[in-house]
Amino acid sequence: MSSVSTIDDLACDPDLQTDDYLATKSHAVNPASAIYYPFVVWVIGVFLFFLLKRFRFLSAIPYAAAMFLLGTFMGMGAEFNAASDDLLTVSIHQWVRIDGNLLLLVFLPGLIFRDAIEVDLNLFVYSFSQLLILAFPMVLVGTGLVAVVCVYTLPSSYNFSWSLGATLGSILSSTDPVAVAAVLSEAGAPPRLKMHIAGESMLNDGAALVFYSLFSQIYLSPLLGEEPIGWGEGIKLFFQASLGGVAMGIAFALGLVALLYELDRRLDPEYNSLQVVGAVSVAYISYFAADMVQMSGVLSCLFCGIGGAWLGKGLINDIEMMDSYLKLMEHMLNSLLFALGGSIWGSILFSQKTTKIGSTDWGHLVAFYLLVLLIRFFIVGLFYPILSRIGLKSNLKEASFLAFGGLRGAVGIALAASLFRSVVTQDCSPDSRFEQDATRLVFLSGGISLGTLLLNGTAAGWVIKKLDLALPDTGKTMQDVFEKRERDFVGQEYEKLMRQARFSEVVDFDIVKAHVPKLTRQSTAGSTSNVAAMSSSILEPRGSGTARHHQTSIALIALGADTPMDEKVVQLRLVFLDMLKETYEHAVDRGELVQEGGNRALDVSAFRHSVDFAEADAKRHEMNDWEALQMFSTVHDDAKTFIQQRILRESFGAYFGGSVTAGNGQQERHKHNHIEYKKKRARLLRAFCFIEAHKRVHRRLEVYVDAVIDETSSREDEDERVDNEALQRALQTVLDESSAEVEKAASVVEEVTDDQRQIILSHYVATIILNRLINMIEESAKDGLLHYDEARSYISKIESDCLPNHHIHGHVCECLVEHSKRKHEQTQSQPDVDTKEA
Repeated sequence: MSSVSTIDDLACDPDLQTDDYLATKSHAVNPASAIYYPFVVWVIGVFLFFLLKRFRFLSAIPYAAAMFLLGTFMGMGAEFNAASDDLLTVSIHQWVRIDGNLLLLVFLPGLIFRDAIEVDLNLFVYSFSQLLILAFPMVLVGTGLVAVVCVYTLPSSYNFSWSLGATLGSILSSTDPVAVAAVLSEAGAPPRLKMHIAGESMLNDGAALVFYSLFSQIYLSPLLGEEPIGWGEGIKLFFQASLGGVAMGIAFALGLVALLYELDRRLDPEYNSLQVVGAVSVAYISYFAADMVQMSGVLSCLFCGIGGAWLGKGLINDIEMMDSYLKLMEHMLNSLLFALGGSIWGSILFSQKTTKIGSTDWGHLVAFYLLVLLIRFFIVGLFYPILSRIGLKSNLKEASFLAFGGLRGAVGIALAASLFRSVVTQDCSPDSRFEQDATRLVFLSGGISLGTLLLNGTAAGWVIKKLDLALPDTGKTMQDVFEKRERDFVGQEYEKLMRQARFSEVVDFDIVKAHVPKLTRQSTAGSTSNVAAMSSSILEPRGSGTARHHQTSIALIALGADTPMDEKVVQLRLVFLDMLKETYEHAVDRGELVQEGGNRALDVSAFRHSVDFAEADAKRHEMNDWEALQMFSTVHDDAKTFIQQRILRESFGAYFGGSVTAGNGQQERHKHNHIEYKKKRARLLRAFCFIEAHKRVHRRLEVYVDAVIDETSSREDEDERVDNEALQRALQTVLDESSAEVEKAASVVEEVTDDQRQIILSHYVATIILNRLINMIEESAKDGLLHYDEARSYISKIESDCLPNHHIHGHVCECLVEHSKRKHEQTQSQPDVDTKEA
C-alpha cells in the first residue's frame, strides 16, 4: 500500500501535492495508522449485516451495496474533514491512495480462488462453451457499444475519445455476482443460472482486465510519450494474456496438488492448517507470477483453483476447515473491497482538488445507467440464439435475468482509480484534459457500480419471482409437515426421558408443558407404563469402536500377571475416568449438558476440568472428581454472586443516587432469595448430572469387565484366571471409589425438598427436550428437509420464547420462591390451628 508517509515519491501528483493536510502532515503520519480503516469497516459491516437480516424492510438491500454506500460516506467525510488529524481520517486517506495494481493483487486472488474451488466441475465443463461466449465476445461487443455511447451520447463537455470510451467499456464489462448470489441461493434459482452468472463473472474479469490494459495504454500513450499500441500487437497481447494465463493456472494447479499430497497427514491436525495456508498462498503466487509476465492473473488464479479442486480435493484432510477459512477470507475481503471502492469513489468526487461534479453530471449519470442497462439486454439478446443451443443451454427467462443481474462491483472502481492515479502522477496540471477525463471516468464507473448494486441487486429477488425462476413455494406444506414432526418429536423425547427412573417419579408434566408448547397428553399417551422397571439404557457415546477400545485396555490390564494390584487399580481408574469424560461429551450431544456459555449450571467445561483434575491425581489419590467439580463450580458461582450483589448493585446504586442500595428491604430480600435459589438449582443439577454419569459408567465398566472375563475364562491358562480374579478385585475397588463420590453428590440432592426437586427437574426435562429439538432442526436443515431460513426462524423462536436462561431459570426461581412462601405461610398458620383445637 502506498502510505501517506511516502507521498514525496509522487511529487507530480497535484491531488497529493496541493492537499494542505497531507502536505503539512505527511512527515508526522505513522504508516501503522493504515491498520485502523479495515477494522472499522469490518466492525461497522457486522452491524450492517445484522440490520439487513434483522429488519424485513431492509432485507432486500444487498450487503455489498450497503458496504459500498458506507465506504462512499467515509470517503466523503475524509475529504470534507481533510484538515483534521484524527486517526480515522488519516487512515482513510492512506487507503484511498492505494495503488490500483496492488489493490487488485490484494483482493482478487482470494475472492477468485474461493469461487473457483467451489465450482461444480461437471457444470463448469459442460457450460464452458457458453461461458466463453459470455466472457469474451460479449465483453468485446459491450466494450465497443459503451465506447459508442460515450463518444456520441455524452455531453460535448465530456469530450470522450474512442480510446477512453473503450477503457470505460472494458471497466464496465467486469461483472460481480456477490450481491446477487445470496438472492439466487435464497430463492432457489436453477443451478445452470447460478453457473452462468458465477462463471461469467470469473471469466470476464480476466477478459475485462486484458481489454483495460490494452485500451488504457492507448489512451495514456500521449501523456506518457509512448507510441500507441497497434492492432497486431494488441491481438498478440490479448492471446498472450488469456491463453498464457490459462496455461500458467494449470501449471500452478499441478503444483498445488503436489503440495496437498505432501501435506496429506490425516492424523496430524497441524497439517490441516498447513494445507489451508499452502492453498491460499499458491493462489496468490499464481496471480502475481502471471501478472509479472504480462499474462492474466485472474485466469491463472481461476484455473489454479478449478484444477486444484478437481485433482486435489480428495487430498484435503479437513474439508470443513478449508471451507470455513475461505468463507471467512471471502467475507472480509468482500466487505473491505466494496467499502474501499466506495471510499475511493467518494474521495475522488468530493475532493477540492479535482474536477467538480455538478447536478447536471448526476442527470447524465442516470441516463448513462439506463443506456448501459439497455446495452446489457441488447448483448444478451444478440447472443441468445447461440447461448440457447450450446452447453447447458438457456431459456428466455434465464437470459432476461442474466441481463438484469449483471451487477458491477468494486473491481471496476479499482481499475478506474488505477487510471486516475496514473493520470495525476504524470500530469501536474489539475485542470488538464487528462485529469478531467479521469475524474469523469471514475464518476461514471462508480455511479454504474452503485446503481447496479443498489437497484438491480435490491430488485433481483422480485425479478426472480416475477420470471418464475424460483423453486415452487412449498413453505406452507413444509411448515405443516414440520410442525407435525415437531409434535411427534417432543412427545417421543418426553417418553424416552420418562422411561428413566431418575425422572419418572418426580417430573411434573404441566411444568414441562409450560415450556414445550408442542407437548400434549396425546403425544405421550402410554409413555409412562412400566417406567419404574426401566433404567437408563447403556449408550455408547462414540459408537462400538469406543467399547472395543475400552475392552482391549481392560484385557491388557488383566493379562499383566506381574503388575501389582495397586497399579491395576490405577490403570482401571484411568479407564473409568476416560469413560466418564466420554459420557459427559455424550450428554452434550443429547442436550443434557451444554457447551461453554448459556446455562452455566449445565456447562460441560466444569465437568471436563473435574475429570482432568482427577486423572492428574489418579496415581496418588483415590477418585476425587466430585471435589474438583465443586471447586470449579464454586469459583464461578461466587464470582457471579459477587458481580450481581456487589459490583452491579453498588455501581448502579451510586449512579441512581443510592436508590438501589437503599431500596425497599423486601425487594432486597427477594433479590437475595432469587440468587440463593439459583445457586441451589445449580448445585442440584450438577449433582444430578454427576450421579447419572457415574452410574452409567459404573454399569458400562461392569459389562466390559464381564465380557473380558468371559473371553479369558474360556481359555485353559491358569494364570489368566488368577489375573481375572485380580481384575475383579481392582474393579470393585474402583467402583467403591465411584460409589463414595456418588454418595457425596447425593448429599447435595438430599438438601433439596421433594417439591423443590420436582420443580427443578421438571424444568431440566423441558431444557433437555428443547435442546434436542434444536439439534433436530439443525440436522433437518443440513439434510435438506428444511430451508435454512425456516430453520433459523424456528430456532430463534425456541431460543427467544422457550429456552433462554432468564426465562426458564427465572421461572424456576419464581416457583421455588412461591413454594417457600407457601411453606412459610403454612408454618405460620399451624400454631393458630392448634390453639383453636385446644
